[in-house]
Amino acid sequence: MTDRSIVGARAVFCANTLRYLWNFRRGTIEQFLRDGVEVLCIGQRGRGAGELAAMGCEVVELDWKLRSVDPIHEMRVVASIHRALRRFRPAVAFSFTFKANLAVALACRPFNIPYVTNVTGLGTAFLSDRLLHRAVRRLYGVSNGGAHTTFFQNPADLELFRQLRLATGRRTAMLPGSGVDTQRFAFAPVDRRVRTFVMIARLIVDKGV
Repeated sequence: MTDRSIVGARAVFCANTLRYLWNFRRGTIEQFLRDGVEVLCIGQRGRGAGELAAMGCEVVELDWKLRSVDPIHEMRVVASIHRALRRFRPAVAFSFTFKANLAVALACRPFNIPYVTNVTGLGTAFLSDRLLHRAVRRLYGVSNGGAHTTFFQNPADLELFRQLRLATGRRTAMLPGSGVDTQRFAFAPVDRRVRTFVMIARLIVDKGV
């Protein structure tokens, strides 16, 4: 039964791309909508926008250069998210992926909007001690420092964040993973001997390729 206290509430979901939200956060978003929560999805324009809108979400498409390290470009993205928040006035904002965590943190703070960051993996910033990587690691502290909650999916990641003194918000919580829609990806036995294996990953040295 839907909690009447959340009917009409508003929530924001933000990731680098709208496709990410459609592919990996669809089940959560659908549950929010069923519970009567108005949902705004924010991310790089492209695939996923139409599907999220068809679900009943409001969608804001960003011109976001995901490989950019240009601070001016990134602050323009933050300003776009800031304008969307000012208009939508959500009760909470959820962010996924590093850039989205940082941008949402900066956009939410002027409005005192509670935000929740998600650390689903460490990424390349933790693979070396280069100056750029050290700077990125410090930005994790900026994004998580004021978060209402920071979700981790790996206890080792949480422990590393604590060792490096990267703020993890007022509260941390451990999730067992992003979840899999077992109806969409239903189990089916293989009716033949398996002689080949497939690795699904980016073909980069960091992956061991």
